[in-house]
Amino acid sequence: MALIMPGCSQQKDRNRDEVEAIRDVYKKYTNSCEEGDLDKFMTCFDENATRSEPGIPAIIGKDKIRERFEEIFSQARYKIAQIGEIKIEVCGDMAYGYSEATMTFIPKDGSDQFKMDFKVLSIFKKQADDSWKLYIDEINNHPTWSMDTIPEELKGNNPYY
Repeated sequence: MALIMPGCSQQKDRNRDEVEAIRDVYKKYTNSCEEGDLDKFMTCFDENATRSEPGIPAIIGKDKIRERFEEIFSQARYKIAQIGEIKIEVCGDMAYGYSEATMTFIPKDGSDQFKMDFKVLSIFKKQADDSWKLYIDEINNHPTWSMDTIPEELKGNNPYY
């Protein structure tokens, strides 16, 4: 029994270090969005990453993701508020994270700010240098937090609203 415990303890410590490294990627992602720093933002992504957003086809590859965010960052600044704790699980050289957040859009043209709520599922891939990068970045609107944003005709008898 004594032989098993040190190994388990070492694995737990290693896993904790991996989770913290992934949390650091989340922090860099959020900070670079708020700063509008596209170069820093792009360091969060694997070369073969995929970005998925509601209403548009999947964006595949780091170069295409950069193009998308050049457009996004040119239009507004962003403030991101996490709701609750980010859930992270490490599975070998892959990991996933699930989070919920409210994002405030601050348009650069001076028009009114607005907020949107999101659910985010992130898949991370361990790199050759042991760092972690986003491999799949999936966001979905989460309108149920902001009931006033749901059109009345959709509310009806829907149990989810």
